[in-house]
Amino acid sequence: MQKIVRIWRKQLPHWEVENGTYFITVRCAGSLPDSVKHRLRKAAKAVVQAEAKSLQLIHLQRQYFLILDTYLDRCLGLSPFVSDKRCKEAVPILLNAIASRDWQSGPLILMPNHIHFVTRSNSCQSHDLQAFMTQFKGRTSRQLNQLLNRTGRLWQEDWFDHWIRSNTSLELIRHYIQQNPIKAGLCQCYRKYPGYSEGSIHTVIR
Repeated sequence: MQKIVRIWRKQLPHWEVENGTYFITVRCAGSLPDSVKHRLRKAAKAVVQAEAKSLQLIHLQRQYFLILDTYLDRCLGLSPFVSDKRCKEAVPILLNAIASRDWQSGPLILMPNHIHFVTRSNSCQSHDLQAFMTQFKGRTSRQLNQLLNRTGRLWQEDWFDHWIRSNTSLELIRHYIQQNPIKAGLCQCYRKYPGYSEGSIHTVIR
């Protein structure tokens, strides 16, 4: 059984565990209208109030993610990675930012206004997800803004993460990531989508 190192929260609660493998979603700032952000705030409040490790918590997390995912695919706000060219140029920046912190990348998909990816630390001594995400977002924001010839905040302050507890869950998440651009009508085969990277995480560490 993996040991929980700490639980902390911004808008959402976050669990950090020893040798944890995580599914992470980060959206672009300005990618959702105010009405949807209001629904997400209400959903996040319910998640925070739920008992840790409970079935209710899992259900509420899924509800939050469903709202987020449904509206992101509609591209109602800032969507800087619509073109195949921008996706192809941006993916190496994202992968290098993950590797630079000595973290490992699993399946990753860059959508027009958000990113999904699986990751975990390569170090047995460091499991600081918060520090990793803060540095990942800061580095990629600077480099991607240069690529996009823009200024200002690129990523939303908080993010969604899910601790992957089993290989079955990992494979379900891998399938979800692979189907994302197909479901959004961006391609017919995920392997041909320029925003996809397979990564090297194939099992979780227990």
